[in-house]
Amino acid sequence: MDLNNIISELREAHYRIYKHSVENKQNINTLDQSLIFLSSNAFLELKSLVLLVENKAYHGTYSLCRSMFIYMRYILEKDSMNRAEDFQLSNLKSWIEIYEKTKKMYPEQMPHIDKNELNECKKPFISSKDKYKWYCASGTNSISRLFKYFKEDKYGYYYMKYSGETHGNDSITKFLDTFKLNDDKEQYDNSEVVYIALEAFCDILKSLIDHYNLKEVVTYSNINEEYTVKL
Repeated sequence: MDLNNIISELREAHYRIYKHSVENKQNINTLDQSLIFLSSNAFLELKSLVLLVENKAYHGTYSLCRSMFIYMRYILEKDSMNRAEDFQLSNLKSWIEIYEKTKKMYPEQMPHIDKNELNECKKPFISSKDKYKWYCASGTNSISRLFKYFKEDKYGYYYMKYSGETHGNDSITKFLDTFKLNDDKEQYDNSEVVYIALEAFCDILKSLIDHYNLKEVVTYSNINEEYTVKL
């Protein structure tokens, strides 16, 4: 499998989808912005993940793959504009929280922040009834329940499987893997993560094609052996 060719195909697919969907819009709305952000971020994470795996640097790949699975599916399910608003508000709340903590430590080095942004971040979520989590509509108050809600058992399994690296509680496993490499000269391999990430990104592209009603314009082909698309 030529990963470089696949990445090039996926980049072109992603570009063409947005070329047909939002390029001619006078105003790109909040939903468009959120979808562009999520899919672009997913592509860059996929590209970084492939680069790591090709260079036999596997640590860090799980956390890159883990974030690709569910958010776009949740936004596009229903009430999409409000959920996109909540997604962006959540990002703003997180940014403001980091800003305020940093300002306490380095008050003289932090620039003043726009009061409108401060006021904006105090707003409650529209769809979510949870105070802190933007994805908690439909009775889901955790990521694991969100996977169950969508019956995404496969991605849910990998999300949980890859949680250790994200939360830093897999240090013993990482140490043993490193020790095995140094001692036995064995080739450590978790290239499985590439296939999972490729499939997840293809699902993202398919969701975009469905959402923007591009089936007449874009021909989508998910080739299971390579998890790639041809447009």
